[in-house]
Amino acid sequence: MNKESIQKDVMRNVNFLMNNNEKIQNRIALTNFKGTDVVKCKIFKSNEVQDIDKESVPLVHINTLAQMLYIAFYEKTQMKDNPIPLLFIFEPKLVEGAEMAGAYALDLQNDSFLLLKHINVEKLKEAVGENKPLLAIGYVLDDMSIQHLGNETLSKQIIEESENLALALDKVLDLHGELQGLLETTFQLKDLEIPLLFLQWIKEKV
Repeated sequence: MNKESIQKDVMRNVNFLMNNNEKIQNRIALTNFKGTDVVKCKIFKSNEVQDIDKESVPLVHINTLAQMLYIAFYEKTQMKDNPIPLLFIFEPKLVEGAEMAGAYALDLQNDSFLLLKHINVEKLKEAVGENKPLLAIGYVLDDMSIQHLGNETLSKQIIEESENLALALDKVLDLHGELQGLLETTFQLKDLEIPLLFLQWIKEKV
């Protein structure tokens, strides 16, 4: 994963979101996470991580994903408010423990994923193209940050934080041994309805 390439592509996406703020239909705000379906998961935090029984956890299980996101985004990098990493599941029953396709936000305090019903993953799948993996982390901006993208300092902070999160998850996936990440930053933002900076596909390592 080339860091300079990430910077260039993410800056282009930031500029697009800044210039098309009024056209983005699906705003991302903390209030959107309330009143949604909840998928419970188990996250082992801090020194509890050593208690994981790896043999009892399926390869693509909601607990596996939750654990990797916790380690990458919270334990290692102390994730800030933006960007917000969302879990995109593009096919039903792809992830054991989360039967529905959809966009999910990790609720760390309650050990759960929240299904964001206002995000249509079928439209997102069409926008990013065919023959792609069916599982991804999408890095999105909340409504407040989009409104302030004209601030050069804030834009640079968001890009740097995006890079740190993506690279941290890439390392966790590599350590997992059976999964790998693939970054995509070159999709057509004009075809999307959410403030997406880039996708990080998760697929089985070949």
